[in-house]
Amino acid sequence: MVRVPADCREEILEHGVQEYPWECCGLLLGQQGAAGGSQVRRISRAENVWQVPTRRGDRFLLAPQDLLRAGRRARHAGLEILGTYHSHPDRPARPSHRDLQHLAFGSLHAIVAVWQGVPGEVTWWRPGGGAWGDNRVQEVLELLG
Repeated sequence: MVRVPADCREEILEHGVQEYPWECCGLLLGQQGAAGGSQVRRISRAENVWQVPTRRGDRFLLAPQDLLRAGRRARHAGLEILGTYHSHPDRPARPSHRDLQHLAFGSLHAIVAVWQGVPGEVTWWRPGGGAWGDNRVQEVLELLG
């Protein structure tokens, strides 16, 4: 289970819409609980610096300086980097084949679908055994985050 303040979830959705038709990306900051639960406290937007700009609609690469900045922010706030988030423009919020191969950073990943510039669902995943379909994490929205 992952606990997410409503404002963090909204910021992920907003970021996906702002970057459309390109994939947005960023980091999830929070605390890892016992028994595998996670508490997202903040998100940290990152620039998508995929080396071929025309492929940023279906690829992302976090800017290294954004990763370093997020790590510093997390440490100063007593948090850790839990994982990443990114958008899927005009595609479902399910891990792609590429996601399965490359999302190894952190233990939690959020994917937001953005359809024709309109935000869709946000899904939460943990990698494990190469079968992400079996590793979806239930979201508990905290309205008073």
